[in-house]
Amino acid sequence: MPINNLLYVDDDSLWCKTLKRSFQRAICPNVDTAENYREALGLIQQGSYDLIISDGLDGDCFRLFKAIKDLPHGDFVILSADGECEGQAKTLEIPFYSKMDGIDRLLEKYKT
Repeated sequence: MPINNLLYVDDDSLWCKTLKRSFQRAICPNVDTAENYREALGLIQQGSYDLIISDGLDGDCFRLFKAIKDLPHGDFVILSADGECEGQAKTLEIPFYSKMDGIDRLLEKYKT
């Protein structure tokens, strides 16, 4: 499935700015960003995203995942430096990529 709209959620503005550019170059030019759970949920309720990439957000990524389960959207993946998120992501069958060594794999999987 082609990715036309991507949402990246991260509470760290530097990561947000840096990865937004990477996603625009490698995956699709239409990248929206949100800094927290509420902002992300609002954007998802208003529009449609082919791919949602979320930081761990101190566990709020799982809250977001559950909140949008009945809304139309494409893949939901977690990209986080928080290793504790990985176990819960696997339990919920959410793809997990580490910010430390998984960004290239994520870009490769979804690149156009």
